[in-house]
Amino acid sequence: MQKRRVVITGIGTISPAGNSVEEFWQNILKGETRIHKSEKFGDANFSTKLIAEVEGFDPQKQITNKKLRRVLQRGEMYVIAAATEAMKDAGITEYDAYEAGLFLGCTKEFGKYSLVEEAFTESVNEEGVIDSVLFGEKAADSMPPLIILESIPNACIEYVSELFDLKGPNTHFMTTGVSGTQAIGTAYQAVKNGDCTFSVAGGFDSLTDILSYATFNSVELMTSHTEEFHGPFDKNRNGFVVGEGSGVLILEELEHAKKRNAKIYAELVGYATNNEAKSLVGLEEQGTSLKECMITALKEANVCPAEVDYINAYASGTKVGDLSETRAIKSVFADYVDKICVSSIKGTIGHLIGASGGVETIATVLAVKNNKIPPTAALKDFDEECNLNYVPNQCVEKNVNCALKISRGMGGQNAVLLLKKMED
Repeated sequence: MQKRRVVITGIGTISPAGNSVEEFWQNILKGETRIHKSEKFGDANFSTKLIAEVEGFDPQKQITNKKLRRVLQRGEMYVIAAATEAMKDAGITEYDAYEAGLFLGCTKEFGKYSLVEEAFTESVNEEGVIDSVLFGEKAADSMPPLIILESIPNACIEYVSELFDLKGPNTHFMTTGVSGTQAIGTAYQAVKNGDCTFSVAGGFDSLTDILSYATFNSVELMTSHTEEFHGPFDKNRNGFVVGEGSGVLILEELEHAKKRNAKIYAELVGYATNNEAKSLVGLEEQGTSLKECMITALKEANVCPAEVDYINAYASGTKVGDLSETRAIKSVFADYVDKICVSSIKGTIGHLIGASGGVETIATVLAVKNNKIPPTAALKDFDEECNLNYVPNQCVEKNVNCALKISRGMGGQNAVLLLKKMED
């Protein structure tokens, strides 16, 4: 059976860089960071209080269903708004619901900490330990009736599918920073293999609440800089800043898109994912598994290293992460690496965790469509070992026929997407 070609016909995003695709694109091209110091954590002893938040988002305007708004957490609001923009952008209005797929990724918290905070506080015994029985009693009294709707991790699959009548293949991914990319890659495979005609795919997250922030602080992955952020590949970088948002794409079978005369942003031609099988939070210093992941994606797409013009890097801003990614890129692209632009938009919008794959893929798609490379913001002093063309602080105009998107996540997962300018 001949595999079908898959194109991107719609995109939508909510992020610290803007609440629409146009606003997002113009802001990331500026090379200015949207990261700022937050006062909302009070006296909490965190390594940093820098954060990247969505601003100016109005749920009442973005989500018209009042009943739905009552049960949505912040990240879920973002993905519904992003999916609505993407579907409108794609212009798909008539379709067989069972041929419409849905693949989303996030790292959603299990309910809101504020709902049980008082119960936790009142359940601490004389030894300073939480009495589980007492907590159960206290929590039961403080839980609202709709808590189960707010807590189911994959609830948004139902919300989005009901909103757009998507009854085809679906999966929810919870693989931290690689979630959105694995969702897009799986949607690509579903359309390519004929399981669905088109699919809504992407990621979302909003882990900027105090409990989520404390969790990241405890594993020492966030930066310790408290005033000025040093972005990916900077020699003074030492971790990421947490952000929030959503990025959603419409992946469609090429002939179906042509029949309805759809606008096509780019063609998705390859996907690969693997696992380092090393550590929950550590990474291979040489980037060996990431190298293999890129090679697999290139082979599947029948693309040689010399054809790649741009790499949208994961680049979380950790010392070992950025360096191992640089080593993997050098290993795969070898003699061609000097002609490739490599950048990360995390310097602008922070680390959106489960949303990062979706939002960063949209940035990659727009680079292919518009022949502009979004810069790496907050890159002031280069790390001598990270010495690729990282497009510091200012966008570059360049013909981008082929681009590669890298994602990585806690637990050792890697994922790579390959995008090409649409060809007849």
